[in-house]
Order: sequence, then C-alpha cells, then structure tokens
Amino acid sequence: MNKVIKGDTLNNLTYSVMQEVLSGDVSSSRNGDVHFLNNALLELSNPRARHVSLKGRKNNIFATIAETFWVMSGMDGIDPYMSFYLPRAKEFSDNGVDWRGAYGPRIYNNNQV
Repeated sequence: MNKVIKGDTLNNLTYSVMQEVLSGDVSSSRNGDVHFLNNALLELSNPRARHVSLKGRKNNIFATIAETFWVMSGMDGIDPYMSFYLPRAKEFSDNGVDWRGAYGPRIYNNNQV
C-alpha cells in the first residue's frame, strides 16, 4: 500500500516527508541507524513552488542549477565542474573522482530521456 504525502509547496512537502521518514521504519547501516519510508507517493499541488528554502538549510541556487546541467550532460565525474560549485563533492565520493550513483549516466544508459 502506498502512502501519499501532499504539499502545496516543495518546502511544505519536504517538511512533511521528513516527519514521515522520522516516524517510519529504522534499519542499521555501517554508519548507524537509518530511518526510511517505503512506497511513498509525493504530490506537489503547486509545481511552480519547487525551490527548497527551508530555514536553516543552506542551498545555493547556482549550485542547484549547475547540478541540473551536470545531470543532464550525463556526467558522473566531479572535477572540474561539480567541485567548483560544490567544494565538498569529493567527500561524498567513494574514490574522490566520481559519484557512483550519479543520475546522469543512469538516465542516459537506460534511455530515460
């Protein structure tokens, strides 16, 4: 059974999802316990309100735009493009060179565009 989580703005939807995840199931990982939510459908009633600007969350709109172009280019390498906009990008890489789970290659390798 799917859980439907609704919001009129992406901020409200994000907050609702976080509440649901924190009250959802817990599993252990190599870095400790993680909370997760299975079979969730997200409904955004105002798709024009799609920029996340939650209080306390640092989000650089230019980095968001750059990452969108990076994904659409099909790349997974961090340097030089992503490390310029996201200086900590290498910290989230297994080998410091690429993001193994990057969306770009997955989108293009599976003919999703």
